[in-house]
Amino acid sequence: MISSLFCSGRLGPVPFPGYRYLEVERPVPDANGKQVIDRFLVKDALSSSSKLLRLPEGTLVVFKGRLEVDMEHGPVIVEEILESYRGVERF
Repeated sequence: MISSLFCSGRLGPVPFPGYRYLEVERPVPDANGKQVIDRFLVKDALSSSSKLLRLPEGTLVVFKGRLEVDMEHGPVIVEEILESYRGVERF
């Protein structure tokens, strides 16, 4: 079982209070040549008013986290240590 992971991607929308999507672009296009973006549900380990939720959509982030199962939303990544890179060009 994976208990610790590192993630990088762009911040997506906030679908529920206290949660945010991390958007990760796949390095290889699909069979039709279209870029695929996967979305992962993320929450902050300590607070629902964290930096993760205050940063603008599209901000590039890198963070350390862990996997958990949320009873209401299913599998989520819990963000523990976050670095953001504002003003970085989109992929």
